Amino acid sequence: MVCVGIALYATTSTVPGSSPVVLTVMMPYDQGMSSTLTHLATDYGKSHTTQINLISVKGRQAMVDEILSGNQTPDLIIIEKQYPLFNLTGLETLLSGGFVVNSDYLYTTEAVLVVPQGSAIHSLADISGKRVAMVNQTKYAAPGGCLAGYIVADANASVTPFMVSGVPEAYAAVANSSADATSIWMSDYSMQQARTGDNLSEVPLPQYGMDNYIVLLKTSGHPKEAASFMDYIVAHKDAFGNT
Repeated sequence: MVCVGIALYATTSTVPGSSPVVLTVMMPYDQGMSSTLTHLATDYGKSHTTQINLISVKGRQAMVDEILSGNQTPDLIIIEKQYPLFNLTGLETLLSGGFVVNSDYLYTTEAVLVVPQGSAIHSLADISGKRVAMVNQTKYAAPGGCLAGYIVADANASVTPFMVSGVPEAYAAVANSSADATSIWMSDYSMQQARTGDNLSEVPLPQYGMDNYIVLLKTSGHPKEAASFMDYIVAHKDAFGNT
């Protein structure tokens, strides 16, 4: 997983006349999660003297490396506990390094196969011999773009790769019949469906779901306030759904 940039989202919602406490929350790049967390942070700020800086990192391992090196000292992070498919051990690594005060399960990132409606592909076993759209990882560093290639390799499926430059392009390849299927995160599928309304379907791949946790770190400069915001997020975790 490669870090290809950091985007900063600042949500300033403070009680009038009070000096805000500033909390930094780091998370993997995910537009759906960023949007949900921004809304929750805004609502939280209406009754708390708090400013939430949301830092979205394109690369889960990069986020952990930044914390381990001391280059980043966030109050809270959202990270997987472990994800064998990508050889990720985010929360486990931070726990073993003594960085964690507390953690709680938040939501599951779901993987799906994207196929045309009426396709004969009903499971991962059905992709053998099919054209599968995959992001060319040697040329493009696209968040979530490695999923299809890793799943095909893990399933030891014999497919014909159709190489593309990103997740939207993988989705479009199925929509325009250049490929028979692709695999992307459910959040990306939902986003593309909302934009295009293409006549496509998703086949759930629950075996490749990634559980995400919210984590209070010992690097927090405001542990009491960070714990309060964490409790608020956990109490409203249904807002994230399974994406």
